[in-house]
Amino acid sequence: MASLVVMIIASACDSQYVRRATKEENLTAEDKRDRRGGKIGREGNPDDKERVLFSFGKKKKSSNEQSSPSVASSNTNIYLWQSALETIDFMPLISSDFAGGIILTDWYTPPKNPGRRYKLTVRIVGQVFRSDALSVKVFSQRLRGNAWRDEKPDEGTAKTIEDTMLTRARDLIANAKL
Repeated sequence: MASLVVMIIASACDSQYVRRATKEENLTAEDKRDRRGGKIGREGNPDDKERVLFSFGKKKKSSNEQSSPSVASSNTNIYLWQSALETIDFMPLISSDFAGGIILTDWYTPPKNPGRRYKLTVRIVGQVFRSDALSVKVFSQRLRGNAWRDEKPDEGTAKTIEDTMLTRARDLIANAKL
């Protein structure tokens, strides 16, 4: 698992256009939770070192947030997460990390096209149900001789998968409110 993560990071770093992460992106999940405040964590200013065991009252929600069930330590919308897993349930999973909002699949070869295979990386960012909180990256390979060669996936494949996941998430939300 660790070697897979190192390979993904190494392959992402060989681009000449690598951008530096912002200060906000470098925060750990715990730092982000502490910055928001919570039942166990820092209240108010993130530089306060005082720990509070319980906080009373509710944090005011911003106007673009919707209430949805989620795990307290996660920044992942549970409806998008569930819809993503249901949409790609036919593909073998390498890793799924709810807290990080990442789903990695292994190579999948469609039965009707044994000369091609696909791999997906799904990323869900944020607890709010929004279309830009979901991102799908598709990797494609074609069998040439005895070796698999990388190729550009069909245009619109990632968008089609995202749309399917978003539609399923909307259905899950609608059913949850009944």
